[in-house]
Amino acid sequence: MRIKPIEVIFRAPNRVLLILLVLSLALVGCDHHDHGDHTHGDGQQDHGDHAHGDSERPTHVITVFGEHTEIFVEFPALVAGLESKFAAHFTTLDGYQPVRNGTLSLVLTSQESPGENWAAGAPARPGIFTPIAIPKYPGKRQLILMLKTEAFSETFNLGEFEVFENIEAARKIEVEVPEGGVSFLKEQQWMVDFDMAKAVTRSMRPSVIVNANLRPAAGGESRVTTPFDGRISAPKDGVAQVGQRVEAGQILAYILPSLDAGEITQLRAELRKAKVELSRAERDFERVQGLVTSGAIAEKRLQDAQSTRDIAQADVDQAQQRIGQFRNLESRGAAANGRVAIRSPIDGMIAERTVVDGGFVSRSDSLFRIVDRSKLWLEAHVPEADLPRIGQPTGLWFEPGGKLPPVEIDVNTGGELLSFGDVIDPTTRTAPLIFALGENDAQKHLRIGSFVRAHIYSAEPREALSIPASAVLDEKGLDVVFVMKNGESFERRIVRLGMRDRDHVEVLDGLQPGEHVVSEGVYYVKLASMSTGSVGHGHAH
Repeated sequence: MRIKPIEVIFRAPNRVLLILLVLSLALVGCDHHDHGDHTHGDGQQDHGDHAHGDSERPTHVITVFGEHTEIFVEFPALVAGLESKFAAHFTTLDGYQPVRNGTLSLVLTSQESPGENWAAGAPARPGIFTPIAIPKYPGKRQLILMLKTEAFSETFNLGEFEVFENIEAARKIEVEVPEGGVSFLKEQQWMVDFDMAKAVTRSMRPSVIVNANLRPAAGGESRVTTPFDGRISAPKDGVAQVGQRVEAGQILAYILPSLDAGEITQLRAELRKAKVELSRAERDFERVQGLVTSGAIAEKRLQDAQSTRDIAQADVDQAQQRIGQFRNLESRGAAANGRVAIRSPIDGMIAERTVVDGGFVSRSDSLFRIVDRSKLWLEAHVPEADLPRIGQPTGLWFEPGGKLPPVEIDVNTGGELLSFGDVIDPTTRTAPLIFALGENDAQKHLRIGSFVRAHIYSAEPREALSIPASAVLDEKGLDVVFVMKNGESFERRIVRLGMRDRDHVEVLDGLQPGEHVVSEGVYYVKLASMSTGSVGHGHAH
């Protein structure tokens, strides 16, 4: 691999910007930035207090991404018999931190002359190795750097470089000088949350964005009410708490009833009502079952009917249990002191609790709200105009909020399409779309009842050039990224974006495959770009 040497000429950064960066990044200003024993630049211009390398030789500046690390290395043009001080900055790709231990070997080799090597036994400071090479033989040589740490080893072949016979010949080297650039030093990158990403072609799926909300599945939510007036009493383990997992039939609390002659009449009326509802639910279930079997309606309607029937059966069982408890209290002659258990009708988690131990409650007061988080539905509301674009949905993704990663629901990985577009709401002109989340998708951080922006897949995947969405800044309606020119210099570039698929966006124009963009810490580079003196850099090494 032939890597063209790059000579980079920088100007000193603006002092005002550095003060801002000190406040936000706890940075050390450029005037006090010292690496000990290597320099930046070509040494051909006077930049005040900033040393710029060997005063008689131009400087190579090279950045290469490996498997484990990124290397940003600077060194003067090689001259036989003269010292060449290398400044090799190594950054881990996992976490983007400086390499803090290990050894670095520097090798010059060719078929025409014996191989030569030098080493740095440890970093001069975190992330920076400073080996010194004194080549003996002039001519074209392959330059290889070999890093060995406690965790991994990596070899970088930087390509072919000329070892000149004298300084006069070295001065004639042709270098490529990048125009401009925003300076953001390695030491600054290592002090903040920072990362890079490569623009690559990946499979992406177009989607339609709609409003949606998360809710429990049918039968996955229940409110527990008090059967009669009374006072709450705690079980042995205390009244059930919000966030507590409970099982169907588990005692949540006790109630000490204030019974009178009309209580049994009311309880019997509730039982009759519950039986009527159960009978209606059973007839509806049988009717829907026949329609589903004949293919007249969607299977989701049968699931709803079954859930309604199960809830009605639970109401009958609970009403019968209350009457049994009442009669038991009467038979013991202890109506004033006996306790009636309040039980959970479903498995789930206590989402709400409105009672306290010893508190008084009235008939039909809501005591607990229980939600089964293992079975969640996402209900989207698709505008009528977007329905033809979606066709038969196979999945979607949404962002739960904060810094949490996107959640994908796919029929091929456990998600299930329950209903889509049966009826258009006459007021909102939207059609409901309901997906059941797979068990792996119903994560703890998803909040029931929260509103999200759902991206419903609308076409088959296609190949597209993409970068992380976090790399893009919105600057007054323009999409902007910062492209790495070398390890410490970045170019502000306007891009044109296409579709978004989870945490990646398609780039239609403005980037080439293989270019690296800042994907984390973009705003810090933007701060550096806001100074007129931020073009280039000039810190002494």
